[in-house]
Amino acid sequence: MTGVNGQLGLKFTTGTIKHRILVGGDFSRTRQSGLRDGTVPPAGETFPTKAFPDTDYDQGGIFIQDSIDIADGRLLLYPSLRLDHYRLTAADDPLFPGQEVNYSGQRLSPKVGFVGWITPAFGLFGSYAEGFRSPTPSQVNNGFINPVAGYLSLGNPDLRPETSRSWEGGLRLREAKLGGVTLNGQVNAFTARYRDFIDQVQVSGAFRPDNPAVFQFINFASVNIEGIEAKLDATLGRGFGINLAAAWAQGTSTGVRPGQAAVQTPLSPISPFNLVAGLNWRGLDDRLFMQAIVTHSAGKQQNEIAEACTPNCFASPGFTILDLT
Repeated sequence: MTGVNGQLGLKFTTGTIKHRILVGGDFSRTRQSGLRDGTVPPAGETFPTKAFPDTDYDQGGIFIQDSIDIADGRLLLYPSLRLDHYRLTAADDPLFPGQEVNYSGQRLSPKVGFVGWITPAFGLFGSYAEGFRSPTPSQVNNGFINPVAGYLSLGNPDLRPETSRSWEGGLRLREAKLGGVTLNGQVNAFTARYRDFIDQVQVSGAFRPDNPAVFQFINFASVNIEGIEAKLDATLGRGFGINLAAAWAQGTSTGVRPGQAAVQTPLSPISPFNLVAGLNWRGLDDRLFMQAIVTHSAGKQQNEIAEACTPNCFASPGFTILDLT
């Protein structure tokens, strides 16, 4: 992989309003190449072969962003605009069992956000953003067959880029004093609407040699994700501190598989509720730091999994981890 990136900043003032403009860009080229070979191929296969063709994957973008400071930082605005371009060029490869597909496109994505401080310690923030994710070479062009286990993976030449629109808003604390405790943190809620969400699913088959399971990256017709996140850092004095963070989300998709118009199912990749809590102590003139962190994740439920399994899909159970540093 090779690439280059850079940005240029410019500061100026118009009346009482301060501006800090950033203009930048990036470009990368990834060369994907791989060969499956050996002395004895697995049953039903031949060597040499390739699971994907040799491919050059170019990604580039340019952006402009303005940070607008109003009333000495009491109101901050962040408008920005980004243009992305991608190009996927696959070589004709006789060792690749599928049909090579070349792909390219571009997308213009705006974003705007704000932070308003009602008091020096308490503020509100929000944002609207449009997102873009291009298909990767292994999603568009891939071909792998395991005849003994009864499954195969296919590329998708019709795979479209994933786009999204998201809204976020919340409350923020900055050096807030409560007795002898200093608090920093925020709580925010978000919602995102995706078009052509990309994920790999089983599109057909039953894991039998005469009816192998077929896995493929496809576009969900639409996906909705909502969630709440919160974090809090508290400085208690005498070197002690507490850190808390929690996140919850849910998601649904419409038309998960080809031909399923207006069928709504849960979005399997969404993580269950998780909570992180830590207690730390710093002393001896910062020469000693001790910390205990508890991480808890709730278990995945069967009704949160879109795939159909017999008798049930594997649903990861809840777990708790304790780290001492």
